[in-house]
Order: sequence, then C-alpha cells, then structure tokens
Amino acid sequence: MQLYPTSKFLIVNPYGIGDVLFSTPLIRTLREHFPKSNISILIGSRTKELLKNNPHINEIYVYDKDHYRSLPRFQRIAYLWKLHSTIHRNKFDVLFDLSNTNEYGFFAKFFWKVPYRFGFQYKKRGLFLTQKIKIKNGFEKKHVASHYSDLLRFLNLDPGVIHKKLDFFLDPGEKYHVTEQDLKICFLPGGGASWGPNAQNRYWPMSSYAKLGDTLSKTFHAKIFLIGSLSEKNLCDQIQSEMKSPCINLAGQTSLQELAYLMHASQLVIGSESGPLHLVTALKTPSIAIYGPVDEKTYGPYSAQKTHCVAYQEDLACRPCYRNFRMPKCENRLCLTELSVDHVLKIATHLLNNKN
Repeated sequence: MQLYPTSKFLIVNPYGIGDVLFSTPLIRTLREHFPKSNISILIGSRTKELLKNNPHINEIYVYDKDHYRSLPRFQRIAYLWKLHSTIHRNKFDVLFDLSNTNEYGFFAKFFWKVPYRFGFQYKKRGLFLTQKIKIKNGFEKKHVASHYSDLLRFLNLDPGVIHKKLDFFLDPGEKYHVTEQDLKICFLPGGGASWGPNAQNRYWPMSSYAKLGDTLSKTFHAKIFLIGSLSEKNLCDQIQSEMKSPCINLAGQTSLQELAYLMHASQLVIGSESGPLHLVTALKTPSIAIYGPVDEKTYGPYSAQKTHCVAYQEDLACRPCYRNFRMPKCENRLCLTELSVDHVLKIATHLLNNKN
C-alpha cells in the first residue's frame, strides 16, 4: 500500500450519536499522522451537528435517509446520484467502513473507486472490503472505539497508543445561557433516536429518577434539569409529575449544541446509556450512565477520567444480553427495575462531594 502526506481518507458511520463519537479517536489519530491529508466522513442527518466544528475533518457528507425515503422514485435516484457523484469526484484513497454492512463497501468499490477499503467482517458483510477484521459475535470484550481504531493497523499505525478520549467541539454561536446559580444536575431518561422501538427496554424506571431527583435536590440544594428529545418529553413529564421538588423540563426545547452547553455547565449528568451520555463524556462533565442489557465494557464511557461512572445491577446472570447487535425480548427487565435509587445516589454523592 502506497500512501502520501496528501492522501484522501473517507470514513463512513451512518449510525447514532454514540457510534459517531466512538469514531473520533480514529479521526484524530489519522490527522496526527497525516496532517496534510483530506479526511472526510459520510454520516446520517441526525449526527451532522456533532462534527461540524471538528478541526480534524475537511468535509462532511450527509446521507439523509428520512428525506430520501420521502422522495418520489425518480427524485430518489437523483438524490443518490448527486451524493455518489460528489464522493466519486474526490477520488479517495482509503475507506474506513464502520457500518458493518455490504452497502458502502459496494459503492466504494464500484462507484467511488476507492482502492483500499477497511472494515469489519460480520456475517459476510465485509464482502467488498480489501482488508477486514472478523467480529464473530459483534463488538465484544473491549470498547467499540477500540474496535474502530484497530482498523488503523492496516496503515501500520499502533492503536494501542491512542489517547482514550472522545472529541466534541462546542459552537460559540449556539451557546445555551443558563441563568440558574444553583448546583445543576441533568437527567437524561431517554436514549436518543437510534434506539428505535426497543428503547423502553433500556430505561431505568421514571419513578426512580423522581426519587433520586428529590433526594439530590434536598441534599445538595440542586436544580434538576430534565432533558431529551421531543419524542422523550413524555418521560420527562412523568418524572416532573412524580417529583415533589421543582425541576426544569427542557425536553424537546434545545438543539444538540444547546444541549451540550447545558450539560457542560452542569455539575453532574445522570441518564440511560445513550449517545447524549457519550457526549457528556466528550465534554468531561461528571456523569453516571445507567446500564441494563448493554455491556458497559463495550459501550461504556470512553475516557481515562474517573468521573464518568456506570451504574448497573450486579450479580445478575442474564446481563448483559445485548449481543450480535440485537436486543432479545425480556419480560421483567430486572437489570433495570432492581437497580436501586440508593445505589445510584451513592455514586452521585461521591462525585458531587469530590467535584473539585
């Protein structure tokens, strides 16, 4: 393989906030070793705000699947033709395909004409890749970000020396001004749009959030902010209705950048393991991520800091049960319903008492 200082790299990650953030260590490392190269990324419409201020990226291509599906047949063809033609004209040298599908490898080989195509072999989904890493049961045993960075081995780079952190850059033009002078704690009870119809299987009970909020409000004189997307407003409304202490419900009222500013200005963020919780990790705000069916070793906070904690029900043989990128059916959700408020409160108390 022959690469030059000005080689062109294309990274494909069409998934949610967490997945895109997990790819930032790979992007940063590419920039460190190829400072004059062109590094571009193809992502979905829901995550473009995550990377728009990232100085390591030259260009962002957006594949808006929701918009694409809303178009008549001939307009769909025109939409795809424009996107693929733009990528083809850039003549990329290397593809990092993080999609675990055959779709983008196919386009890279036959339409974009990318000579070197790196990715993962999962259930024969790496058919059009030139170099691939086999993952038999999905991502496991180590963090997803580490799996992504392993692809750098094909460039003879050592992923073992990568700094353990995620990158996110705030936009001063979208600053969310917080007037509250109290100690601020954010609750993120939902999980973001990428969870789909199985989202409820990953929620800690709203009644538990309400009890935790009342205790933190009373003990630390904290102001509780309830945040999430508009589709998660019902969750925040339920917490607000059950809390005895006053709280501020901002569900559906902030952009991604405004949400990031609010969490950055807070002393603690608590919520279900989700893309926004990984954003908190990138912001370096102390956090508690609540894990149920998902393995915290693989999808947990990716940081060297000890202020990003996880809470999960220990000594439960059935967890984690999320494997092969699938969530099995579960009738009792013991991994979440049995996780006590006191357990999460103990972690929160430690973080707040040692915040300086």
